[in-house]
Formats: sequence, C-alpha cells, structure tokens
Amino acid sequence: MELKEKQPSAQRQRLELYRQRFSKWFHHSTQVAWLGDFLYQVGFWSEYTLVRLVRGVRHGALALASKTARLARKAGLGALHLLNHVRHEIAAPLVYLWNGARSVNQKMEQARKEGGSPAKVLARAMRRGASRFGILSRGAMSYLLPLAAAGVFCFTVHTVLNYNYILAVEVNGQNVGYVANETVFDTAREDVQQRIDSVGAEEGKTWQVEPTFTLAIQGDVLDENQMVDAILQASSQDIQKGTALYVDGDLVAVTTDGDAVRQTLDDIKAPYEDESDPNHRVEFTKDVELVDGIYFTDSFTDADAVCQRITGLEQAQVDYTVQSGDTPWTIAAANGLTLSELYALNPQMSASSYNMYIGDTLVLGQERPFLEVKTIDRITYQVAIPFETNETTSEDYSYGTTKTVQEGVDGVKEITADVTTVGGIETNRDIIEETVLQEPVTKEVVKGTRLPNGSIAPSSGGSGTLMWPVPGYSQVSRWMYSGHKGSDICAPYGTPIYAADSGVVIAAGWNAAGRGYGYSIIINHGGMTTLYAHCSSVVVSSGQYVKQGELIGLVGSTGQSSGNHCHFEIRVGGTLVSARNYFPGF
Repeated sequence: MELKEKQPSAQRQRLELYRQRFSKWFHHSTQVAWLGDFLYQVGFWSEYTLVRLVRGVRHGALALASKTARLARKAGLGALHLLNHVRHEIAAPLVYLWNGARSVNQKMEQARKEGGSPAKVLARAMRRGASRFGILSRGAMSYLLPLAAAGVFCFTVHTVLNYNYILAVEVNGQNVGYVANETVFDTAREDVQQRIDSVGAEEGKTWQVEPTFTLAIQGDVLDENQMVDAILQASSQDIQKGTALYVDGDLVAVTTDGDAVRQTLDDIKAPYEDESDPNHRVEFTKDVELVDGIYFTDSFTDADAVCQRITGLEQAQVDYTVQSGDTPWTIAAANGLTLSELYALNPQMSASSYNMYIGDTLVLGQERPFLEVKTIDRITYQVAIPFETNETTSEDYSYGTTKTVQEGVDGVKEITADVTTVGGIETNRDIIEETVLQEPVTKEVVKGTRLPNGSIAPSSGGSGTLMWPVPGYSQVSRWMYSGHKGSDICAPYGTPIYAADSGVVIAAGWNAAGRGYGYSIIINHGGMTTLYAHCSSVVVSSGQYVKQGELIGLVGSTGQSSGNHCHFEIRVGGTLVSARNYFPGF
C-alpha cells in the first residue's frame, strides 16, 4: 500500500506565507536596521559608563585607604615617640635612683667591713644625688604635676557632687535641726506662723519668728512637724507641748492631756460601733482633728473641761419648711417651743399682715450635741426598673380603641450604696454601683386608626380634611336648622371626643362657647372653626395646639342639654355650615 504525504492546510499555508514576507522585510528594512543600531549604541554606552563608574569608585576607595593607613602610621609613630619620651623623662630618675641606691648600699657594706662610718657614706651619696638628680626631677615633675592636679580636681568634683547637702535651720543664731530641702523649710515656717496665729489670736498675743537656713553636709534630718516643734521650742519660753482640738478647722481648745480627749472621742462613738460588720463605719458629722505640738502656755485648758464641752450640747439653728395643715401652734408644739419662743425666733410672724404659706421656711432654735455621730452603712438592695410603653397605630382596629399586644414587665437592678444616718434619720444615700439583673420588657400598645366610611371629608381649613369628632357613633338626633346651630351626635356618657382637624384651642371650659353650652371647646383651624359642647369634661386648655384626632373632651350632658351627646358646630369664615354638607352619609 503506498503512503501519501499529508498536505498542509490552507490556513497554515497562509501563515507560512506571512512569516516569509515579514522575515524578508525585517532583514532588508532600513528602519529595522536603524533601530537595531540605536539599541546597540544605547547598550554599549550604558555598559561602558557603568564600568567606568565602578572602576573610579574602586580606585578612589583604594587611594583613600592607602592615605588613611599612611596617616595612621605617622600618627602611631608620633604617639609612640611621645610616649617613649614621656616614659624616659619619668622613668629615668627612678632608674638612676634605683642604681644609685644599689651603689650606695654596696659602699655602705664595704665601709662597715673596713670599720668606717656607713652614715657618712650615705650622707655623701645623698648630697651628690641631689645635685645630679635635680635636673631629671624637674623634667619628670613637668609631666607628673599636671597629671596630679587633674587627679586632685576630678577627686574633688566627684566628692563634692556626691555630698548629700541638707539645710541647717537656725533661730536667733541657734541651730535647731536640719531639713532635707527648702520646700520642707518653707512649709515648716508657714506652719509655725499659723500655729502662733491660731493660739495667740484670741489672747491678742503677737510673736514673730524668723528662722533662717544655711547649707550643711551632714546631720539628722527632721520632718515638717518635728521642725515646727524645734523652731517653737528654740524661740520662746512661754510655750510647751500639748494637744490642740480642731473642729471643722477651728481651734476649740488646747490641753496637756491629749490622751484623755482621744479616749472621750472614742467613748462618744463607741455605742454606734459594730466591729462584726465590715461595711459599717462611724464618724463625726464634723471634721474633728487632734494635733500634737507646741502651743502658748497661757492657752491651755484643763482636759476635764475640754471633755465636758465635746460631750455637751450646743445651741443650733434648725430650718423648718411649712407643710400642708401646719399652724404656728402645731409647729411650736412639735418642736418643744412655746408660741412666744417661735415668734421670737421668727419676728416676721408677729406682723399683722403676715400669712403663713406652704413652703415658707421658719427658724427653730433647739439644742443638739456638740459632736453628733453619723453611721455609714454599705448596703445592697434591689429596685424595679419601670418598663416603657411603645405606642403604634394600625388600621386593623377602630379609631379610639387600643390593643395591648405585649404586656410590660419591670426590670430589676441591684444597687450598692453608702447610707448615712444621723440620729436614726437617713441624711444621705451615695450610690456606689448599679448592676442590671433583669432588663425591663417594653409594653407594646396599638392604637386603632380605622374610621367608619364617611368619617373623613374634604375641608377648606387646617389640613384640608375634616374628621368626624365621635368615631363609631354616626347617629345624629338633630342636624343644623334655623332653630338649631349644630349637629347633635348621640353617644354614651364619657365617650371620647376628638379634634376634627389640627388647630389652636381658642376657648375651653365651662360655657367657653357661650351660655348654655356647658363644658365646651372651640378650635381655630385657619379659616374654619369647630365647636364641641355639652361635654362631661374637657382635657385641653385655651391656647393649646392640638392635632387632628387628638383627644379634647368626653361626651356628657352639661349646660342646656336633655341627654348625653356631642353638640358639633362648623363655621367657615364666621358663617355656620351644617356638618351634613361634609358628612352626607351620616
């Protein structure tokens, strides 16, 4: 069987033809030749320039390294020469001294063996050595003295900088102690003057103390209070140690027996203490402080008198707010006063024109302990978190009806608070922490908006529509005619009446619309007014803005009325218009 060679396809033949044409053009085109020459030149000069740059950098680096090495060698040789010269200048006298000492020692041994005097040999050697050694010593000292001076300087600076400098305080030229710095000194000086002023003001005493300070290196450092006592002790003979009692920042007394006063203060608080309860604290209602220090001798008070005062009573002003049902007699009796005493404390009450009103403040004078005790208890308790109500509207329900689709549930939170009590009465509650244990559930209420057919009519005022004021009740016993100004809408007592359109209430209340209307309301809608009469009550007031469909009153039979209904009038531009014109289907 003879095999035949497979012929190429027409497409491959065309591609081969295009390739041959492109190859012929590429090899014979002047443009291609020019482009190739250009690219060659670019490549050549780029490579040549880069090579020259690398060679230049390498040559420069080698030259710099060589120069640096030569300089280093010269500097090293110079330094070695200098060090060698210095070593020779310093070491030469030492070498001569050592050799001379060996020679003198040998001559002294020889003189001792021959029966001569070693001391004379040593004296002669020292005289010769001094004359020979002087020049070498001066050369060595020219190097050693600057080094020694630099060493002494560094040692001095280091030692001085490491000194712990303090201040030596003096009073009348006498050193009374040491403090760490100027801040402690200034504070102590201010405290001294304050203590002098506090104990001497009532007695008219004047006393000037001017402490000064100088730098010191060592000494026992005193704190602020210790320095105050030291200054006072060194400045006067009319002072002594004691304990001052301060109440609310005021000096009450100074005594020598501070321990007795402290014990009395503890005894006052003891009945209120409860060591078994870590959340129970006992404090004074006033800021009480005992300060040990130096005070004027004449200002001291016997400790018993001080204790008697702090355990006694004081006259205090108490304000009282007049409550409903109060009379001067009941107020006086409730507070242990006579009527005359109450009037004396409140002179305005004696005036003939005086009238006592709820909320007035009266002054009641009564005694109370000089130091009252307050207890502070940290307690934890739970309170309810009121739920919120969310109202939505729906046409699934008739207008005026409401539907609760989800009942609200109060949440619960835990509160930690510090409760302050004085005399069994809570005076303050400081909330420390609140933790929500259960979130409240919102009450969901849907209000119906579906109105009966015909309850909305086009209008020339307000929003452009008019709503039937009593939705769900379309029976009208009387429409407007010559003897009747409005339309009587029949509805049970208490049925809600809604604003027919948005507007401003211009009259509301008893006979607000005129005599015989009873409880009535008039709303201005801008070019149109509506009137609602014979209500059992009204829930809006004159000047109030209401929206269409907002509750304004309840059906009743007040005024000239023979039964429960809503008398409804419409005026356009001041002219009465029958409601039947707007609501013909009713």
